[in-house]
Amino acid sequence: MPSGGGGPNFLFLASLMGFSFLYLISTYKQANGKEITYMDFVNQYLTKNKIKMISVSQDKSNETFQYKAEIECHDGEKVYLVLP
Repeated sequence: MPSGGGGPNFLFLASLMGFSFLYLISTYKQANGKEITYMDFVNQYLTKNKIKMISVSQDKSNETFQYKAEIECHDGEKVYLVLP
């Protein structure tokens, strides 16, 4: 094997893959938003008329809480509420 034959390329590809993975994780968390409680939903969002749209979907990854309400606000904030 020739000396210096591909070492820097491997490091470049490995770091590129690492940064891509971190980027995907950060955008995934931003896309899902943060979890809120029912009281936060009523007091901070519903009474202040901040809600643009609510989407209810079935969460198959959890047996106890089967539904999730994804809430999009007028200012672009995304939060979700786990429903029993």
